[in-house]
Amino acid sequence: MSTSGLGELFQFIGHFLFIAISLTLLIYGIWKTGKTRHILVFLSIIVFGIYLIWVFTKNSQKNELEQSYVGEYELTKYKDCPDCILKLNPDNSYTIYSSDKEYESGKWKYFDDGDIFYVEFDNNGQLGYNEYEYRE
Repeated sequence: MSTSGLGELFQFIGHFLFIAISLTLLIYGIWKTGKTRHILVFLSIIVFGIYLIWVFTKNSQKNELEQSYVGEYELTKYKDCPDCILKLNPDNSYTIYSSDKEYESGKWKYFDDGDIFYVEFDNNGQLGYNEYEYRE
């Protein structure tokens, strides 16, 4: 389940602007002659470099936030199982188990659209909601 929000729109606009400005400078740099050409191509490279740094920094921050969710959670409403534990693993797999039985396993994903962030499971459940509520 993907959410659409204002943060996602701003991210899209930011990507578009950086690429558009970089390409515009590069195209004008190719058409111009002399010193102007070198300046425009250089500016194009600088703008695109700033864009790449922004993208890599954003991805790095997302990975750090994603890893902050790794651990065990004591579920409170999971399918008549008052002592079930949800374990989120660093490889984005999860397991729900109790002392005697494994109930569910699969993959989890971290989503951040700029406005909200959440952990979602293969079956579209979300950490902290409905059967995936947990004790803090």
